[in-house]
Amino acid sequence: MAVKSSAKAGTGGRQKSRKRKSSPLWWRWTKRFGALTLLILLMGSVVAGVFFMIAFRKAGDKIDALATKLDQIETPATVMYARDGQTLLYRASSQYRKLINTYDEVPKLVIDATLAAEDKRFFDHRGVDPIAVGRSLFRNVAEGRQAQGGSTITMQLSKRLFTSTEKSFERKLEDAALAMQIERKLTKKEILRAYLNQVYYGQGAYGIRAAADVYFGKKDLGKLTPSEAAMLARMVRRPSQENPFSNLKVAVRNRDVVLRIMRDEEMLTSAEYEKAIAEEPKLRPKSFGSGERIYAAPYFTRYVLDTIAAQYPDVDLGTAGWTIITTLDPDMQNAAEKAVQDLVKKYQRRKVTAGAFVLLDDKGQILAMQGNTNWERDEYNVIAQGRRQPGSAFKPFIYAAALSTGAISPGDRVSNEAIEWRDPGSGKVWRPKNSGGGSGGTFSIPAAIANSKNLPAIHVSFEAGLDTCARYARDVFGFKSPIQPFRSMALGVNEVSPLEMAQGYSVFMLRGDRVTPYGIAQIVGADKSIVRTYEPRIVKHILDERVAAYLDACLRGVVTGGTGRAAGSIKDARGKTGTTQEARDAWFCGYTNNLIGIGWIANVIYDKDGNARYQEMSDSVFGGTVTVEMWRDVMKVAQKKRGTGTAREVTPLMRDLPVEGEGAVKPPETVTPPTVVPDDAVPDPPTGTDTDQRGTDTSGSGTAANPPTQSEPPRTDPPTRTESEGEMVSVEICADSGQKATIYCPETVTRRYKSADAPRRWCRKHSP
Repeated sequence: MAVKSSAKAGTGGRQKSRKRKSSPLWWRWTKRFGALTLLILLMGSVVAGVFFMIAFRKAGDKIDALATKLDQIETPATVMYARDGQTLLYRASSQYRKLINTYDEVPKLVIDATLAAEDKRFFDHRGVDPIAVGRSLFRNVAEGRQAQGGSTITMQLSKRLFTSTEKSFERKLEDAALAMQIERKLTKKEILRAYLNQVYYGQGAYGIRAAADVYFGKKDLGKLTPSEAAMLARMVRRPSQENPFSNLKVAVRNRDVVLRIMRDEEMLTSAEYEKAIAEEPKLRPKSFGSGERIYAAPYFTRYVLDTIAAQYPDVDLGTAGWTIITTLDPDMQNAAEKAVQDLVKKYQRRKVTAGAFVLLDDKGQILAMQGNTNWERDEYNVIAQGRRQPGSAFKPFIYAAALSTGAISPGDRVSNEAIEWRDPGSGKVWRPKNSGGGSGGTFSIPAAIANSKNLPAIHVSFEAGLDTCARYARDVFGFKSPIQPFRSMALGVNEVSPLEMAQGYSVFMLRGDRVTPYGIAQIVGADKSIVRTYEPRIVKHILDERVAAYLDACLRGVVTGGTGRAAGSIKDARGKTGTTQEARDAWFCGYTNNLIGIGWIANVIYDKDGNARYQEMSDSVFGGTVTVEMWRDVMKVAQKKRGTGTAREVTPLMRDLPVEGEGAVKPPETVTPPTVVPDDAVPDPPTGTDTDQRGTDTSGSGTAANPPTQSEPPRTDPPTRTESEGEMVSVEICADSGQKATIYCPETVTRRYKSADAPRRWCRKHSP
């Protein structure tokens, strides 16, 4: 029996042993993974602890300067100068501060709102809140991104005083170490007072007292309502983007978040909460910048500020302390401003109410920019932001494309025959005309350009190919505005900016090279280090030198014997005139050996809401008779200061060509059949009255029966409008906003509309 019992026991032992060996595989791997994870966490904690001790020790050294840091409340101003380094254009500073001297000056309501918005457990932790850090880590891991931070008020103060806005583990560790050192050095009340004095609330306001004054006009913090205190408290997270002046809707939404926390934490009663949540913000009138001011050349200065904002989107100029040296020449800027204002005043009876001018040197530096007539009335910068039809001033680019591709040769005579195109859909007929009428025979290329003849330019565009001409405008002459192969594109129906025209004409001045306009010479940091030095950007050999030299000679012929004779008093002047249909725009685009000037005028009418509408000028207004005057006035000042430059060599080829305004040969006695427009030509945009609040009009582009632009005097055949409301038109729209696209819209589509239903407003969602 004993043996049996023993055997049974042995068997049972073996059976139990087998059961232990049969543990599920997944369980064994789970235990191993858990042990490995625990080991990694322990090792990570040790490493983090070591790094933290190092950071804590370094923070102790930094904290010795705490008292000095707290006293240093002034931030150096960012200033912008003209090229002379003395003429002040702009100043941005965070100088508006109103200090809290003692903790007792701060009402309990403001303290509660601040704690509810930023750090509910401020009085319970020692600089770092473990609960907030744990919650932040969990949420960030769960969402796979930096969704939430765990910074306390003390950590925010340490970042403000000692570290940067860099988002990294090392910086967070340093903030935590500094916060713990600050907590050892200061009392909670001293920390909170320092925080409320130091933090930025947007609009140039540093400190809660300054913010209360800037936004609500309340110099006494005790007069803030719970709603106002809550709005200010949350504003510190994104002060520039989410303050009520910049985005009232978001500011109110943030306020409501703080008010709910205050109610939940019993800082407000339910009745007080309901009253605060229903309160409409009563903001004081916004002052310009509240910390920035433009002193001179406002259109140019704003252009530079927009450039900096695009290149350095995270930099707050109010705190950067930069010194910005621009390319602007004060004397030439004064000349441009005076020339524009004098011209508008002189020709006001001829319905000239707006003008603009830009001057560049041969390196692309902007020496003067007057973007509109009056900054106080209209801050819209036509030079950099505007897109207007250049009219005949666009013709040289067409001839350049044709000469480069061999479609025409320098010695050729180009056709002046009539052109006729019937729209197969509407039956309307397009018959472009020369100024003064007349057709038939031929012109030499220099004569056609000098006399600004429409029909030869259109024939040349057909010979070269409309798509080819559009490609040359973009790739060779640098146009960023959409250049469509319209059948009348040679007449300048595509809308472009004056700054683009300056860049395009630089190719002729530099005999095949192209400059890129720029307005900043150098940026120096607050510590006197060089942030960036801007150098000329010149694209070499973008156009065949022979073609550029030939057209340079032709443009000289415009001044010596063509439509630009009024510019002849300027030494070595070359240029081209341009006047659009109904005289809505009149240009003179010209240059000397070392300077490029683009002048533009129009008739801009403002409605009661301040919205701009472009209307016709007088029939006697042309680019070659009126706009040229401001160009001539500015160039006189510029040449007196800069000299006339070195004249470029005139090649034998150019000497042999007639460039002094040679006329057309006598038309034949018999009637020549009209030329047919190529089948692949894109129909022109429809004519219409400009009712857009801002942007460019679609007038001057021509109907099937009328020419899209007007050449220089004499003027005949007044235009008529025959467009029906049911006519279908193609409109390029912004894919995001659904409004008419501008050059700044990232994605556009072209859609067909009935004319009456087509979008009229330009996209405002996208800007430089």
